[in-house]
Amino acid sequence: MAVRFEDRLDSLIAYHAGRVWPAADWRLIKAQVAQESGFRPRATSSCGAKGLLQLMPATDLAIDGDLDGFDLEGNLDNAVRYLKEQFEHLREIADERERLSFALAAYNGGRAYVNRALELARKAEGVASAAQPGRWQRWETARTYLAVEGCAVAGKRPDYRQMWAYVEGVITRWAKFLEAA
Repeated sequence: MAVRFEDRLDSLIAYHAGRVWPAADWRLIKAQVAQESGFRPRATSSCGAKGLLQLMPATDLAIDGDLDGFDLEGNLDNAVRYLKEQFEHLREIADERERLSFALAAYNGGRAYVNRALELARKAEGVASAAQPGRWQRWETARTYLAVEGCAVAGKRPDYRQMWAYVEGVITRWAKFLEAA
């Protein structure tokens, strides 16, 4: 019986996730690979994102100073770094599972939009400071603010439906990968 390519990637994904972000479960990154490229290392999106984890060239370059594109290891390494960076910049979300959903949304659609949605959710809840906990820190609450007209950055609105589907898709796949373990 032939081994599927996605299964052969497991050790590579586990290695890079463990090296770059030891606190993260490698199967989360595998779920992200499934969502981003369907395990196709030479995938290219219509907007120019490349590789297993569909990094935009400018993002790829900014992470480590070179373009990895279709290079499996470079793409995995940079993408894990980028997701970890999104996660670490959202410290106002104390619950790590919730923060992970926001980090995935930021990875997919941009952290500026996520920050704006969080700001709108806080304001709607009457919370003056990001240090004050509330429902605004829950993905299910704050994600709705990605869809409101006020969630604009530099005059542009997020593709909120894509961001919602992305987060749901990665989290659902991750749960299936955990179940199969």
